[in-house]
Amino acid sequence: MLEGGHLFFILLAILYFVYLAQKSSRKTLLNYFVLGILVGLDISVKATGAITAFLFPFLFFLDYKYQNHQGNPLISRGCLDGTKKMIIKGLFFAVGSAVIFSLVWYVHFSLGKFAANDKFYKASEEYKEIMAKGLTSDPKYFPTMLKDNLAYMANYNKGVPKLDVCKSDENGSYPLAWLVGDKSINYRWEKSGDGVRYMYLQVNPLTWFLGLAGIILSLVLIIGRIVFKIPIKNKNLFYLITTFAALYVIYMAIMLRIDRVMYLYHYFIPLLFSFILAFLVFNCIFEDKIAAKSKKLYIGLFVMIIAIVWTYKFFSPLTYYEPLTAEQFKQRIWFEFWKLKPIE
Repeated sequence: MLEGGHLFFILLAILYFVYLAQKSSRKTLLNYFVLGILVGLDISVKATGAITAFLFPFLFFLDYKYQNHQGNPLISRGCLDGTKKMIIKGLFFAVGSAVIFSLVWYVHFSLGKFAANDKFYKASEEYKEIMAKGLTSDPKYFPTMLKDNLAYMANYNKGVPKLDVCKSDENGSYPLAWLVGDKSINYRWEKSGDGVRYMYLQVNPLTWFLGLAGIILSLVLIIGRIVFKIPIKNKNLFYLITTFAALYVIYMAIMLRIDRVMYLYHYFIPLLFSFILAFLVFNCIFEDKIAAKSKKLYIGLFVMIIAIVWTYKFFSPLTYYEPLTAEQFKQRIWFEFWKLKPIE
């Protein structure tokens, strides 16, 4: 599972974006280059990390708006100058992504000096010859090796079957079902004394539904602003809500267009966005009470944290391979759509 490192780099890109977004100053070309590097790291781990590339237009819009507000004479020339600046900054962003992406692949090729058990996985004859001659570290052959690897990835995805909910052992699920934690994935089980050890990918319902609430409320807020022109006190906060809501919607829209079977762990990235949205919407709704340091608000937060920790502890045996009796397992089936199945 690559999700741990993947989410780390995604959080790093998000953190840098938020840092730049909070700066009330012009964004430099170096800023765009560094953001590109972080996005390149995301994509290098897993292709789904490409969603962070959409941070660029949101950052550029803020940058453009700031320069326009400052009365920059170049901005007053109109759309042509704005387009020119976007292209230049976009190039720096793209170069940053391409450099780190290529570097990661180059290290990978350099380490892969031979094919174990002659498993070439449909490598071209040219690639086989490169490996046979020990030239995988030669930059001259980098394009050939990269092309072969990307072609294999594309071909592999074509071979992945479609979702079949009629299969009794199907671990995949519909993308929209991920919003409520459908479906849990059973990686393995083993009988242990009077109980059974399970290793599941199982959601914490409180945090999961907290994220879902963040998504719904953020979309309601955005629609209310667009349709009903509701006033916004904190425009910077609202812009961040708009950014992460857009990233969430874009990611899920892409998932809905993919034919191959997808799994609950493909929701980890938008789940992360949903947690951020829950935090931002909370700050937006209770901004005055937070400023006033309301005791009731902090007591409510404390109770919520205790509840989250309790549910984590309650469901943790499913994650940490701890033995459960059939009755204990059934106590953890809060919803049928999770499709948790005890071993009798």
